[in-house]
Amino acid sequence: MRHPKTLIFTTGETPQVVTETLWALARRDPPWLPDRILLATTARGEKVYREGRSDARGTLPPLLGDGGRLAALWRQLAPGRPLPPVEILVPEGPHGPIGDLRTEAEVEAFAETLLKAVADVTAGQEGELHLSLAGGRKTMSFLAGQILSLLARPQDLLSHVLIEPADLEFRPDFWWPGDGSPGSEDAQVRLHQVPFLRARAWGDPKTILAGPEGGQYRAAIDRANVGLGDPDVVLDLATCRVEAGGLSVALTPREAAALALVLVASKRSARLGSWLDDSLIPRATLDGDEAAAGALWRWLSAASTLSRHLRHARSGQGVLSEFEEALSASVKADYRNQIESPLSRLRAKLRKAFSPGLADRILTRAPPATELPPGRITVRVPAALATHPERPPEVEAAPD
Repeated sequence: MRHPKTLIFTTGETPQVVTETLWALARRDPPWLPDRILLATTARGEKVYREGRSDARGTLPPLLGDGGRLAALWRQLAPGRPLPPVEILVPEGPHGPIGDLRTEAEVEAFAETLLKAVADVTAGQEGELHLSLAGGRKTMSFLAGQILSLLARPQDLLSHVLIEPADLEFRPDFWWPGDGSPGSEDAQVRLHQVPFLRARAWGDPKTILAGPEGGQYRAAIDRANVGLGDPDVVLDLATCRVEAGGLSVALTPREAAALALVLVASKRSARLGSWLDDSLIPRATLDGDEAAAGALWRWLSAASTLSRHLRHARSGQGVLSEFEEALSASVKADYRNQIESPLSRLRAKLRKAFSPGLADRILTRAPPATELPPGRITVRVPAALATHPERPPEVEAAPD
């Protein structure tokens, strides 16, 4: 199966970067010729590409059209092969198509447009993307590198192109080596493949681009930063939800209690483990202490179900009595069924709600622990337990 190749440019009013880059790609080993070309530019850039330009800098022929320079180059590079589709992406600003990137709104509009284009190309695993940051303002180039860093797959590349001798860069009649312009026969095009951080390994694009804001660039960056950093994580046993960086996921009471056990153990600098009792049932331990783990587990497990009982009870006092009965029960913490199994289900929820990198830091696999600093962790319990004498000091009461 032949996978399509997409070539995206960030461009201003110098269309030569398109032909120069294409010329260099065609001379790679093996040659790389696109099946689709996208030009992310401004309204002024689009006008130059379609109509050319004539001013004090000289006469610049159009890039596009049957008589344009791109078509002329393509006939040399791929005789008999149709020129691939060329799409121009001009962002819409508050007052219509943007003419430049001089205001915050114009920068945001360009970022949105480029983010959507790159997200569409990289949504699947097939195909290749080559993104050139050689043209346009520096802001365009930065956004291109940033967006590709978020979304690039292993096969996607980023490049910049330079011309030697350097004075050819400012000549409107030079488009590629050997194009017939003075000095073009001795020209060299140097295509530099730019290394970049491939953050997709830590941040799931579906998570980064999700949320009520859709694919907005600023929101996507914020979500990516949450996934790559150590955000504040709040586990609320009153609502059975865990939150991080503005995202949250609902848990079952058992999942919430199991995660609370892991997080409180971390805040105590205690190792959560297990040992086999005489019945060959694995029991939870904290630094080898089964009694401490059992007592903490019973309290957290009872706390995670208290809020649900309070919502359906006419008498809060009766529910609190049930809470006390649960604490006095001599049930031991069955590590496999009560803790390990819920944590396994919880990992899948966390990886779906947050980025895989953040999810794996919140809850590691074996032994179950967290890589988050204790100061970033908050565990809340129902407000009714604010003054309970056995409330672990590592947890705080939710607002009443």
